[in-house]
Amino acid sequence: MYVPLRSSPKGEGPAWALDTEELEAGITERTRVFILNTPHNPTGKVMDAAEMEQVAAVMRRHPQVVVICDEVYEHMTYDDRTHTQFPTLPGMWDRSVTVSSAGKTFSTTGWKIGWVVGPAPLVKGVALVNQWVQFSVCTPLQQAVAWSLQEAQQEYEGFQTYFHYLRAEYLRKRGLLCDALEAAGLQVVPPEGGFFVMADTSSVQVPDKYMQESTAACPTMTRDWAFCRFLTCEVGVTAIPPSAFYQPSDKHLVANFARFAFCKQDESLKQAAERLLELQKHT
Repeated sequence: MYVPLRSSPKGEGPAWALDTEELEAGITERTRVFILNTPHNPTGKVMDAAEMEQVAAVMRRHPQVVVICDEVYEHMTYDDRTHTQFPTLPGMWDRSVTVSSAGKTFSTTGWKIGWVVGPAPLVKGVALVNQWVQFSVCTPLQQAVAWSLQEAQQEYEGFQTYFHYLRAEYLRKRGLLCDALEAAGLQVVPPEGGFFVMADTSSVQVPDKYMQESTAACPTMTRDWAFCRFLTCEVGVTAIPPSAFYQPSDKHLVANFARFAFCKQDESLKQAAERLLELQKHT
């Protein structure tokens, strides 16, 4: 089952929040794995230390559950937000596997190289199940990632480390995209981490033809899919409908949102900003 992050009215608590009571209610005697993603895709939520401890408290009451920690955006946090690694919390190391990726950190998505960190018994299980994937990955690229992780600790482009540079560069690009979305009349939820922006599109009138059409990917059209198709076809900017990340019963939670990415060249963001102004005609 999925436990969704829910949006909060502006100014009333975190922009996105996890209900740990709902999380615990979903755990049964048959539950064996819990996947925790922070910084979170698609919302940009970064769970703080107190929130992570609430999750850890739930896991302590269910010792049969192994936690898989998806931390691929760990070096992309903003506004003084700090990424807390779940296995560092009391009692969580022996039952956690942390997953990360070079694709996000070093902008090498096509390399498809990642890694896991955890206690030997759990990592051994990953290696045994995952052996065919490992055999298929180019060895020189694996070595390049290992070298990059070491070099990234050194000074880079005037910053203390490459990771500091990465955070500053994406923070700058976040500002460019958020400004463009707000100028177009959308309500922006600035992400605390990652490189996606969730924007409230409820001010835009989506043409009826997009609401009435269906696609193989979305047989029963939802508003976020319709908006993203309209945006692509008539405005020339493509976003992702966030309901793709939600189970059917929860898709309504993000019906008025769209996910935009700022991991782009500045020129692309500038062109998108100009095209997005077209939305003002549909408000």
